[in-house]
Parts: sequence; structure tokens; C-alpha cells
Amino acid sequence: MSGVCRIMAAWAAAGAVENGRMLMYRYITKNKGTYVFYVIFLVLSSVFSVMFSFVLGGIMDSAVQGSVSILLRYTIGGIIFLVITVGSEYLYGIAKNRLVKLARMGVKEDMLAGLMKRDTLAFEGEKTSVYVSNFLQNLDMLESLYFNNVLD
Repeated sequence: MSGVCRIMAAWAAAGAVENGRMLMYRYITKNKGTYVFYVIFLVLSSVFSVMFSFVLGGIMDSAVQGSVSILLRYTIGGIIFLVITVGSEYLYGIAKNRLVKLARMGVKEDMLAGLMKRDTLAFEGEKTSVYVSNFLQNLDMLESLYFNNVLD
């Protein structure tokens, strides 16, 4: 049995696969507080990024018109808005990375629980390094191909 098949069997035993469909979204929504924090800062980050474009447009318009006082107000507002935008992007990144970390830990726990349900004779056929290697490679693949893509 290949490593991927073993991992899928472990997921099935742990309840991560239902009717052949992987239920990975449950690992993301399992941590509701972090998920809400992520969604809030995702929306804020998107809104602030769009609004910052309008501020830059105002700076350009006032610079073309030659109004120094309006240009100064837009520039100060733009700097303040830039700090707010960068702060919201930073908090969005923290929430996203924490959500990926917690989802990865949930998958790990379920996979280990599925492996522990197997009988000892199944483990004697393979070296432990094979299990560890497959376990870590599949977790990295799952993180890069699923969790990071879903949350971006």
C-alpha cells in the first residue's frame, strides 16, 4: 500500500473522509474565534486596500490641480491610511497563519488517531521512518495545496 493510500486510510478511520469526500473545511472552521478574526481582517484588509487607491487618486488630482493645502491634507491622510492598511494586512497574515497552524494540528491529531487504531502487525511490515516521512510530506503537501490556497 502506498504512503498516500495509508494516509487516506488513516483519515477515513479518523473521520476526515465521508462518502469519499474529504472534509477539510471542518479543520478550518473548527477554531471559530480564529476563523472569525481571520474573516474580519480579510474584509478589512480588502476594503482598506481599495480605499487606499481612492486616497492615492486624491493625491494625484490635487497635485495636478496645484493646490498645496489639499495635497498636504491628502498626503497626511494617505500616510495615516497607509499605516492602517499595513496594520490590517499584518493582522490578516497573523490570523491566516494561525488558522493554518491550527488546521494542520487538527489533521495531525486525526491522522495519528487513525494510525493508532491499526493493529501492531500492520506496523511491523514497514519501518517507522517510512511512516514519519509519509506523514510529514503529506502534511506539507496538504498545507501548501489546500489550506494556503483556500485561505488566500
